[in-house]
Amino acid sequence: MPNVIESTQLAADMDAALSRMLGNVTIYCRVVKVFFNAWPEHKQLLEEAWQAGHRERCVSILHKLAGGAKSIAAIQLAGALSSLELQLANNACEFPDIHLLDEIDALAQATYDAINRQLDCNEENFTG
Repeated sequence: MPNVIESTQLAADMDAALSRMLGNVTIYCRVVKVFFNAWPEHKQLLEEAWQAGHRERCVSILHKLAGGAKSIAAIQLAGALSSLELQLANNACEFPDIHLLDEIDALAQATYDAINRQLDCNEENFTG
């Protein structure tokens, strides 16, 4: 995963995401808010399952997160989550180092920041 992420890489499919929201930036910003407000809880559940070695639970959480990331056009984040999901689902790999989850978390934060910069998802767009 790259250390420096360009906003254009993060939201490469922004037009498609807005199209799914009928071009409504306010609705899109609300969906972004829902996804990222739930992120810490999902990350915690993923870490717990990871540490306990519950492969199927990890795959399930990663699948849910990847789908959410795709729905908000977070292309790199969705790709990282899907890639890890597939690695674990095929049972061909050992659990990667748990610090990989910190890298994905940093990517999620960078994605959130990039979407906000690109669309100005301010408090007005996030209310309701």
